[in-house]
Amino acid sequence: MRYTFLGCLVVLSLWAAGPLQGRDQPPRVERNTFVSAAKPKIRVKVERNFKYVGSVPFTIDDQAQGSRYVFVRATRDKHIRQMFIIQ
Repeated sequence: MRYTFLGCLVVLSLWAAGPLQGRDQPPRVERNTFVSAAKPKIRVKVERNFKYVGSVPFTIDDQAQGSRYVFVRATRDKHIRQMFIIQ
């Protein structure tokens, strides 16, 4: 599980570092699954006990743009216990 997570993190980090031009469809989240339609085509299924809470755009030195897709596992009183971020 740990190596799978690290592998996904590396692949997604490299993918996010590239330019945004030429993308046909923006990435999206469907039923706790991150879906990238192209460049490269990726699907990352996040466990059901995590809730998708949204995405946050970012820019690095006016050179690269991307988004972070955030999933959390929290208590009923909204204290975060675990967080999974796809970048």
